[in-house]
Amino acid sequence: MSYAGRSSYTIPASPTNRAYSFGHLNHALTLGSGSFDRRAIAGKTGWTGSAGSCLMTVAEQDGVRLIVIVLKADQGEVTGAAYADTKALLDYGFAGWSMMTVYPEVPLAPVDVLLGVQAQVQPQLERDCRLLVRRGEESAVTTQVELPADLEAPVEQGQRLGELTVYVNGELRDTIPIVSAQGAQRLTAPGIFSRLLRELFMAG
Repeated sequence: MSYAGRSSYTIPASPTNRAYSFGHLNHALTLGSGSFDRRAIAGKTGWTGSAGSCLMTVAEQDGVRLIVIVLKADQGEVTGAAYADTKALLDYGFAGWSMMTVYPEVPLAPVDVLLGVQAQVQPQLERDCRLLVRRGEESAVTTQVELPADLEAPVEQGQRLGELTVYVNGELRDTIPIVSAQGAQRLTAPGIFSRLLRELFMAG
């Protein structure tokens, strides 16, 4: 992507070869060209006997990344029509879709730890959930959390506790593991005895 997104690139000279410079043939990446598109971040031109002249463009806007490929773009070479078609497809895609970060509908509550030095551990999502959804369908995104009411020590940091499932219009779109943010060691026998004594004194 780093090379395909540059308007030009120079291969440095080596002890046996001179330097070589290349200019990008995808004009959507060339500042000052009539087909320049600020959303474009990479691209490639090409040609095959079956597909004819081809234009591939990668573009990004507001966190949404789209890839547009135009086949049989023109006769013999990629010209303005292919760029116009690419722009129209990108406009359509960016206008109709958005990237949405999804969170649980309610904050994740601590989970009780039985026989643990720590009484509770805090669950957290193992990773972020970002969904590509149609604009206007954001309200159709729902989540469901599956977590145990309690678990027995020991608990390792990062241990899987449950999962968050994400739906769009009732269709499953993603499953994110829920893990423990910290560990909890198991009480020793003396520790269990001391805790029982404390609970008895507090009850009295």
